[in-house]
Amino acid sequence: MLAPERVTHMAKEMQRHVLERLHKAEQQSAEKPRESQALDARITRLKKRLAEGDPDMTPDELQVAIDRVQHKRQELEEITPAKNSEIAKLVNILPNAAELYRRQITLGLDGTRPHLRQKARLVLRELLGQIRLEPEAGGSLWAAYEIQPTVIVRAAVSGLAG
Repeated sequence: MLAPERVTHMAKEMQRHVLERLHKAEQQSAEKPRESQALDARITRLKKRLAEGDPDMTPDELQVAIDRVQHKRQELEEITPAKNSEIAKLVNILPNAAELYRRQITLGLDGTRPHLRQKARLVLRELLGQIRLEPEAGGSLWAAYEIQPTVIVRAAVSGLAG
């Protein structure tokens, strides 16, 4: 996080991921009417079978099938692609959020202000998640961690990085 080149690389990777998700959501949105029609037709057929009786399924089984298809239909209606302007805002503020975190860490490391040191510790704890100390042959000790990029995204969206 202290290397600006790394922050730039992380921000670009996150931007690429966000743009891929936007593209996928737009594709799914284009297929939505066709899938909705297919589900509506299936619900109609199942209701007809329920009303007329079915030799292979009990009314309870048919009702469960109807409920499942209706639930799937409702979920499909709830899926809406994010607005382009919202995605553009997120893509633009990711590098800024990372830079704000970098500044918080740098200020905390100078050791002159205890409250900033504590804030830097919290930032690092969020970004690095669980840190494990792993002993190696020869007596060395390594810290193993995994960077949590979603922390930067959450900060960018909620404004907590400021």
